[in-house]
Amino acid sequence: MNKIMILGAHSGKNKGDLAILISMIENIKKLDNKCFIYIPSKNPSFLSKFFKKYSNILIFKAKTGYLGLKTLFNIKKCNSIVIGGGGLFFSRKIINPYYNHLLNIYFIILLNKYIFHKKVILFSVGASHLKGKLSNYMMRFILKNSKVIIARDNYTKNLFFNLSKKEVLLHYDPAFDLILKKSKKIDNLKLSKYKRKILICVNSSIFEVNKNKKHNNYNNF
Repeated sequence: MNKIMILGAHSGKNKGDLAILISMIENIKKLDNKCFIYIPSKNPSFLSKFFKKYSNILIFKAKTGYLGLKTLFNIKKCNSIVIGGGGLFFSRKIINPYYNHLLNIYFIILLNKYIFHKKVILFSVGASHLKGKLSNYMMRFILKNSKVIIARDNYTKNLFFNLSKKEVLLHYDPAFDLILKKSKKIDNLKLSKYKRKILICVNSSIFEVNKNKKHNNYNNF
């Protein structure tokens, strides 16, 4: 059985990050329904509410959302570590493990390099405000010890390439891959004569990816 650990901003509190995680799981399950998925979270009981229909998913407690004995124990069982999606890489509060994703991910990649030796995939991630020698050193280390690197926008793609000199693929934010579901509330809604207009703003990176290949990156897992 394929076993994957997904690391990221997965508390369930942020709707955008929740949409990313749901989309990733939906698409992984489409490719391999028997795949077992491990997800560390600061709020496992809250996050679990959104995944009741899925089997073979374990959401467990990690103090920082990443680090903990359960994380290390479960990494040992996995075939691969998937990090993403979302804007996880920045240098704000760089030494605070309860705030900074880069610091947490660095320690996990460090342990993986010398102990676990699992395949690491950076999936549809973004970077911003990476300032200072420490943050750039950690980011470079993570990139050089990742098997597959997939950025969600051209800025991140170019930044990652300049730091690592490795191939960087492009895939738009996973939230755009959510499986569409009909809403009874919308179907039954009676609009007044004053029609409302909805403006949707999307990142330009969604248009830079070939539609026919949009799911291919999930095969890297």
